[in-house]
Amino acid sequence: PAQPAELLPFTATSTTRQLLTFVPLFEEDFIRPLLEQFLALSTRFPDLTLVFANTGPLKEWVLSFATTHGLTARVHILGLVSRAERWSLCQSSTILIAQETQTLVEEDLLVDALQAGIPLVLVPSETKNTLTLPCVQVPTMSQLIESSVPLLENVMTRASLISAGRAFVETQRSWSTHLAALNAVFTELTRV
Repeated sequence: PAQPAELLPFTATSTTRQLLTFVPLFEEDFIRPLLEQFLALSTRFPDLTLVFANTGPLKEWVLSFATTHGLTARVHILGLVSRAERWSLCQSSTILIAQETQTLVEEDLLVDALQAGIPLVLVPSETKNTLTLPCVQVPTMSQLIESSVPLLENVMTRASLISAGRAFVETQRSWSTHLAALNAVFTELTRV
């Protein structure tokens, strides 16, 4: 169940930066490089945390990596979360790191994240995303640091990406947009 943000120990505050991902903990080609990149970022940003809001067979390996590198207080695995918890996590995090995919579930998650006001950093996967989203696209996982630092350091860079994300949702995914499209279909059907 969702909890108030003030009760969640992993919630980002004004003095904490938080990376968030919903990628299942079985995508080794994503999880391993993400942790390696997080390790490098963590030395530059001592308040940076990494939250995995999913589960999978790599959970123990992730926890072992965190322990080995002294990151146990900074790497959190929440398991599966509800949509309300997902919303809360997106609102309290600094960056959402996601894979480019085509599934409707992930598309829904990314649109929710944009609406919640979190900048997206998309990393490559075998399947390309068909959506054109306002985000930072990372050509390779090894360039995650280079792409994330401006979002972690510069509030204006982050704010412009958040603004573009919300504008995208308003023009492409809002109820008024859907209702206008539905109204056009009904209008066309009544002419027949």
